[in-house]
Amino acid sequence: MYNGMAKVNSVAVLQPGIIDMEIAAPEAAMVAQAGQFVNVYLNDKSRLLPRPISICRINRKNGTLRLVFRIAGEGTRQMAAFKPGDEIKIMGPLGNGFIDTYIKNAV
Repeated sequence: MYNGMAKVNSVAVLQPGIIDMEIAAPEAAMVAQAGQFVNVYLNDKSRLLPRPISICRINRKNGTLRLVFRIAGEGTRQMAAFKPGDEIKIMGPLGNGFIDTYIKNAV
């Protein structure tokens, strides 16, 4: 598990309220598995709890993770305001992942 800083590579709006974010976190990307998530900490120190965000895509070669999330409250609203180049604190990957070699057909 990695507990440290990651760099925001890109932030895009997929639909109103749905955000696609790619972060550079080589240490986390090397050990992440399908079905896991990362905790994303906000810069706002009044919000102590991190936001758990599912990992959408793992790119081990580039050392990146793709996070897609819905703006559901003030915490995810602040996350959506991150810009490329921002440094953010993350912890993860967390949760019980699974090895995707057993998946034959996915919807």
